[in-house]
Amino acid sequence: MNWNLFLLMFYGKVFIIYAFVGYLLVRYIRKGWIRFNPDRMIQCRLRDMLKKRKRIVDFLINLIVISNMIFVSCSFGLSALMDIPIVVSKGAVITEGIVVKGSNIESSNKLECYNVVVEEKDNGKLHDLNLYWENGIHKDDFIKVKYLPHSKTGIVITICHN
Repeated sequence: MNWNLFLLMFYGKVFIIYAFVGYLLVRYIRKGWIRFNPDRMIQCRLRDMLKKRKRIVDFLINLIVISNMIFVSCSFGLSALMDIPIVVSKGAVITEGIVVKGSNIESSNKLECYNVVVEEKDNGKLHDLNLYWENGIHKDDFIKVKYLPHSKTGIVITICHN
């Protein structure tokens, strides 16, 4: 996989998720999905109190939902947005080292995303990365990777199996 194809896949995914969350947010703000109905509650003193304050309860529920949607979208895509200046300047972090550990490391002939920890060759620094590769990444393989520093996602440039 080359770098441009990786960037297209990565930022395409980010764009689709932001578009979907933005659509849901606009739809929610315009129409509102959650309406508090105290009539459905069982008979108690709280029911009468909430019936009088229905607008306040509606506002609080909607505020919680909207703030959670904004928080989730920012926490997911903020690292991708922080990497945009690096992508525009055609820069990325290139490092090489030994795969120390990872999940989903056995595969063949299929492009997949692997979560691996790479120990840098020069200074022994550990990097927890999500890497795209076709033929599986095994523990103790020596790999050279190119990745975006904030989102910790990238591609494998070369790999030497041990």
